[in-house]
Order: sequence, then C-alpha cells, then structure tokens
Amino acid sequence: KNQPNFHGVAEERRGLRRAINELGLDNKSRSTGLGSKDTILQKHYREPLAELDQTASAFKISEHGGVRGAVDFLKQQKSVFEDQILADRARIDYEAIENETPAIQKVQKALENIADLKDFRMRRMFEILNPQVSLAVRKRNEAVLKTVKEEIAQTEKFLNQADPIVLRQTELLEYKENLAEGGHICITASVEQDLEAIGDRMLTGKPIFLHGPTGTGKTSLARYAAIHFTGHNPEMVFCNPQTKESNVWGKTGIKPAKDGAIETVEIYGPLAKAMAEGKTVIFDEFTALPKEQMVFIKGVFNAKVGDKINIVGNGTVEIQPGFQMIFTANLKSEKNPERQDLPPEIAREFEQNNIKVDYNSPEEAFDIMIARLLNNDGSLDMSFYDLNTTLPKLCQVMAEIQESYTNETDKDVARSAGAMDASGKVHSLKKFVMTQGSVEAILSAWLVEKQIGRVERSFSEFLDDRFKTALTFEEYSKEDRILVAKILASKGFLLTTTAKDLGLPEDIFTLNTVKAMRGEEAIEELQEKSGNIKHLTLKEAALLDPFNKRAKAINDRGEALLMENGEPDQFLGDIDKRLSRIFGREKKDKDLELTVDYSHPDGRNETIHLDLEQKLQDFTTFYHTNQIDLPPNFEDIIHDLWERNQAEIQTAIEQNGFDDLLLIPANLSLPDLADKLKMENGIYEYSNFTDGGSFTQAQDQHPDQPRIVLVHHTQNLADRPELASTLNTLGQDVKLDQALTLTDYLIFQKKYFEETNQHLDVNGWTWLATKSGARLVYARWNPDVGRLIVSAHALSVSDPSLGVRPSRSFF
Repeated sequence: KNQPNFHGVAEERRGLRRAINELGLDNKSRSTGLGSKDTILQKHYREPLAELDQTASAFKISEHGGVRGAVDFLKQQKSVFEDQILADRARIDYEAIENETPAIQKVQKALENIADLKDFRMRRMFEILNPQVSLAVRKRNEAVLKTVKEEIAQTEKFLNQADPIVLRQTELLEYKENLAEGGHICITASVEQDLEAIGDRMLTGKPIFLHGPTGTGKTSLARYAAIHFTGHNPEMVFCNPQTKESNVWGKTGIKPAKDGAIETVEIYGPLAKAMAEGKTVIFDEFTALPKEQMVFIKGVFNAKVGDKINIVGNGTVEIQPGFQMIFTANLKSEKNPERQDLPPEIAREFEQNNIKVDYNSPEEAFDIMIARLLNNDGSLDMSFYDLNTTLPKLCQVMAEIQESYTNETDKDVARSAGAMDASGKVHSLKKFVMTQGSVEAILSAWLVEKQIGRVERSFSEFLDDRFKTALTFEEYSKEDRILVAKILASKGFLLTTTAKDLGLPEDIFTLNTVKAMRGEEAIEELQEKSGNIKHLTLKEAALLDPFNKRAKAINDRGEALLMENGEPDQFLGDIDKRLSRIFGREKKDKDLELTVDYSHPDGRNETIHLDLEQKLQDFTTFYHTNQIDLPPNFEDIIHDLWERNQAEIQTAIEQNGFDDLLLIPANLSLPDLADKLKMENGIYEYSNFTDGGSFTQAQDQHPDQPRIVLVHHTQNLADRPELASTLNTLGQDVKLDQALTLTDYLIFQKKYFEETNQHLDVNGWTWLATKSGARLVYARWNPDVGRLIVSAHALSVSDPSLGVRPSRSFF
C-alpha cells in the first residue's frame, strides 16, 4: 500500500539528471568552483537525486514474477502518476480560503450530485434502449429515472437559493479544474448544452455530426463526450485524402507461431475495433475524405447493437453495446474550399443528428480567461485595469474577428475599423481568426513570463507584443492583417507598438484616438495602470462582472422574488412604467390591441379582435398553474415581439383569418412539457415516434426563440374551410415555417381544453413542424381512450384525415 510510485521516481530522477547536465556538469562532479552554483546543485539536485536513487533500489523485478509482470506493474503506476499530475495542476488550496471553503464545498457537492445523477440517468437510458436487456430491467430503470428526476429537481432548488457569489466562486474553481484536465475543455453553459445534445443523440445510437468554424473545439468536444458518456477512450480515424478502407476497417496480418510457423491474424482498424469492443469511434475532419471514401462508411450508419458486420478480408464482427460513431468536420465553404460536400445520401443521415459547435460568447471567453489566470489558492494577481478593461476588450475583439471570419464583417465594426469602402462593401477575414486556443497560448506565455521574471513589463505591453507576433505572420494575407490590426487599434490595443514594427500602413492607428492625441503620455499611463498589480482573493475575483451578466441575473432574480401569486410587485411595476415613459417605451392600450375585418372564403365577414394584455395575463396564469417556469422578463419579450411585428401580424390576420394567438417562451423542454400538460389518460406514443427518440429527441423548428403564434381557434380541421383545404397534404409539402410545432400543439391543446372543455382534433390528425428522426410528427386527441396520440410518418405519406393547422410565428 505504502510503496512508492516507481514510474514517478524514474521521471523525477530523469529530470534531476537533466538539470544537473544543463548546469554544465555530470552527476559525479563535485564542485564548479562557483559557490552559488554549487549551492544550487547540492541543495536542489544532488541531495534529492541521492534520496531517489535509494528509493529506486527497492524495486525488485523478481517480486513481480519476472520482466513481463514488472512491465505491467510499471504501466499501472504510470497511469496513476499521470492522473496525479493532472490533479496537482488543478489542485485547489482550500486551506488558503478556509473561511469560504465550507459554503463552496456545499455547492460543489450539489453540482457533483447533479452531474453524477445525470450520468447515472444516461447509463440507465442506455440500458433501456439496449435490445439485449430484459423487460424487468427496463421497468426498474424507468422507476429509477423518475426518482433521479426528482432528486435533480431538489438539488437544483438548493442551488437556486444559494448565495450567487458562492456559486460564482465555485464556478471559477470548476473551470480551473476543467482546464487542467485532458482536452482542456471548460464546461461553460454553452459547452454543457452541446454535451447534453450529444448525450441525447448518443442514446439513439445514430451517427452524430459535429460541425462549425475552425477552432471551436469540435474534436476535443467529441473526445470529451465519448469518455464522459461511455467511460472509454474513443478510437480515432484522422481523415485525409489518403485514408483508405483498410485504415478504417482493418486488414489481415501475420505473426510468428510455434515451431517457426506463421499464422494469419485479424488486425482490426478503429471502426471494427469500436464495434467489437462497444466503444465510440471518431472520424475527425470527415470532409477531408474524398466523396467515394465517405460512401463506404454509409453501410453501417443504420447498424445497431447485435448486428453482425462483414469486414472484407477480415471476418465478421458483432456490434457490442456502447458502439457510437461521431464525425467532426468543417463544411465546405469559401473558407474551406478544399473540403468535400457531403453526398446527399450521407447528408440525409446527419439531418437530425448534426450539432453546430460555435465559438464562446465574449462573456464565456472572459470567464475562461479568469479561470486560466487563477492561482492554486483561487486568488488572482492582475491590475484592476486589465481585469475590467483589457480582458473584456480582448473578448470583444475575439468576437468581432470570429464574426468577420465566419460571416461578413459587421457593418458597424467595419465602419469603426475603416474597412468599408464608399460603396458600402466590407472586407471579411479569409484566413486570420482568433480562437480560444489563441488565448490559451497567450495566457500560458504570460504565466511563464511571470514565473521566470525574464522581462519586467505590464500585461498590456505583453499583449501588444503577442499581437505583433500574430500580425507579422505572413501566412496571413496583408488585407487580413490590416483589418485585424484596425479592429485591435479601434479597441485601444497596439498602443505600445508602431506600424513599422508590424510592417503595416500607418493609417491603422488613426482609429486609436488615444494614441493619436496623447502619444507617449498615453503609453506611460497605460503602463502604469496595467502594471499596478493587485492580489485579489477568490471572492474578489468572483465579483468581477465587466459585461454586467451576473448583475442582471441577480437583479432579475430579485424581481422574481418580489412576485406574489404570479402578479408583479406594485412598486416594481410602477418603477418599470416610469422608466418606460422616460425611454419612450410606454405602450398605449390601443397599441396592444388589434381589430381586423376578415372576409371568409364563403363571403361571410368577421371582425377579429385580439387584446395582447389580456392574452399575457391568460398565458401567465396558464403557465403558472401548470408549473412551467417563465423568464422574469417574459412580458417585456412579448411586448417587444408585438411592437416589432404588429404590422405583419395585422396583415397575416387580414389574409388568413387567424382569430387567436399563443405566447410561447424559449427553450421549453418537450419531455417536461408533455409530462406537465398531459390530460385524462395521458399520452400514447406510436412506435414511429418512439423509434425516433420520443419527446427527448423530437426536433422542433426554432425551439430556442420566444414567439407569438397566430392560430385558428377551431376544434377540428374539417370545421373550417381554410383548415379543411389542407387535408391529404403530403408530409414533404408541409410548410414548416407556417405550421404548429409539437411544443405549440401541446400548449394549444391544453389551453383550448381549459377554455372550452373540449379537445382539439377529436376528428382527424394534424401535421406538426417537428421532426422525429427523418419522419414528420403528427397528433390528435382520441376521445375513445381519453388520450393524446402522437406519431410520426415518412415525408412521402398523405391521408384524407391528416392536414395542417396553418399558423404564423413571430420571433
């Protein structure tokens, strides 16, 4: 138990010997003739090395059953040693923050509890979906999942009531530990969202396609997800034009046998090995493969656990539970012209299982930077100027450079950077992009510089020097370098460098008004402010909020706590109205109502009246009653949507006779919604819907956007000519941007019942703008069994009783 880690001992001995040699002596030399050098050698190198030599002598090969046993033992110790190194790098010295540690550890325990429960839930879901698992196990897991859901909700309630500053401290420490682990992935809110999306899709076993701009961390995310969700390192296929089938599937080889004979062996490639061992295989940079090479993989896209796959020249392999394919790629574009388009038959496979991985927002980028700069005790050494000005501006510069690289340069950015010509045309970056990897390199170099103390200069000066390194890299076009330099200068950077240093035109600095007007005086002031290093405690670091993100969240939370019975506090309501008047946002009652004359196809005339304020009250009560959380600013969001779209809303009513509307918040969970809005005997799901992953995997149109949805307040499609005309519509002909989503339909179905005591679609079915795998979802209410029925059909299907509820959504 107490024996040393001999692999670690060997590594340390190697390092000490190397250091001794670097000082110009071998290990046996006794003196250099230089007192200070001898002191360093004796105290820090020779004495520790002698102790380690003594420890190493205790290792006996015979105690491990010979050479093979000793090698296996050292391999195990190597793994332990490497894990310890990662742990040491992320180690938090809680003794240094002992006054705050108990509160932080409570929050950490709650977060770990949620993470463990979610992972446990994922494992149970894998079991439920495994065809080799018994019915008894499935039923037990279903009961377990219900309990897990309740436990997660209870823990999240505790976190919602926790001190926001303690939550922030814990978050920064978590980020620091994330960055020290393999892959260096910081689990921010957006990354966690991507991971959950990957996990959800892994449950179906379908191939997952991660795409996005260069430098967003697609491969690292895929590796992390594979290890996190399966507990195993993934197999890797690094795609390039020379990748062949044998590199993927494997090949037949030979090896020596007894008596000098030779025997044939199967050498599995990454794909075959992943199938045989029930692991994830990652095809990295998939669009670097020629199209004909992509197609040979298609044959296993629909393979499932238990299937036997014939490997040409290499026998048969049976797919084991846990097998998963993840693909990462940059799509072919102006930025990546050398990449291949996905063949149609491949693109179809990824239609419902593709995830776009984007760059971090400036707010998240700032959090990651702070986490990188934290000391092991959670403290932070940097000037207030750099923390509140330099780093936030660096985050904004990154975002603008990324936007210019991925899309067209924002016109306001182009205008402020002098990158717009007289005709309004702007230059966008072709190759130059600043990513989180760029920042990691910069901050790592800064920490090294601070550690060795080679140069005494401020962080701002250091940063300008790193920008100089990038801006003089001639791999990037001069046009790109000029635009980036102008963006940097417009944000106050490059103050301590010159156009000559950069090899760029002098006019790039005309945008830096401080430098233009104050010259050396401005540089000296920057050096003073940036060089005024302060030692911040973890709590002080947690209070940093240059984007006012947490201040707004705390303010919103405070307002939410002042809500009573779903009604806003009177004082807050009065203040909001006063502010609205001051800023010209006060809405007159008539602006929140619409009265429209509509002519029916049969010649009848109808006056349609909609009152937004009344609808807001109705829906606020509806969501509150059904325990569906609303954002604190839901009313403001709806008012803004109405204000911006009022003319289009009126036109849509005049043309289509919409006589009702739905108010839908963003990011509603379909499984949660289905559970909370179920009526009578609940919901029955046909196999065509459950095969696509049920409510968990169903893909609505625009689920992340709040919206106002215009609808017809009509029970059955056949009851109104405009709706009846849609019956027998092919799935492929449904206009998804003009149809209800499954989310909309669940809300409309329950709301309609509460208002009329009747159910929608007791006769006939309604197509919905929601995909379940490659199928389109449809639904109805079955009065005979008292259930909502949800199913999905192929896009080529039509039926005389199946139509569409036309709608218009305003985002």
